[in-house]
Amino acid sequence: MIWEPYRHPDPNIGRVASVYLNDDKTLIKRHFVLNGITVNGKATEKSEEYIEKKWLTESYWLTRLQLMPWVPSLVSINYKERSIIQEYYGPDLLISGYKDIPDIEDQIVEIYQYFKEINVYKLNSALSNMTKKDGKVIMFDFKYMKERTEELKPHALFEIQEWLSKISPTMVPKLEALL
Repeated sequence: MIWEPYRHPDPNIGRVASVYLNDDKTLIKRHFVLNGITVNGKATEKSEEYIEKKWLTESYWLTRLQLMPWVPSLVSINYKERSIIQEYYGPDLLISGYKDIPDIEDQIVEIYQYFKEINVYKLNSALSNMTKKDGKVIMFDFKYMKERTEELKPHALFEIQEWLSKISPTMVPKLEALL
């Protein structure tokens, strides 16, 4: 199998992991390494400690959430190489759009209700961290997920007001009520 670097058209995206698509674009591989080339085409400037922390968070949550219908199917995790392979469903919602998901608001609120139940904030639900499959929202990139604390609440509010509000302004109060 041949892996080719994935480059996102938005140069502001990608700070930690190197991302690759396989030759038939059915699998996506994320590799958490020092000086790895990220989706913005530049080497990560993050420290080894920072990358390790994000790797551990991402691998933990992918393992815990792997059976959720809104998470890409997990193919493998290589702890030695710090890489994750998942099924790839197509470009993120920033690129592909979401107008063809009529109940997107309900789906996202349901996911965030689950996050509240397990007492976490995702903290990075930008359109670039979501895709779709068969009319369903698929979320990925859990490396910033953290247990809820009062100190993190402003960051969770920012996530809702800055990123998720782009999907639907009527969703904002529903999500804020879950904080």
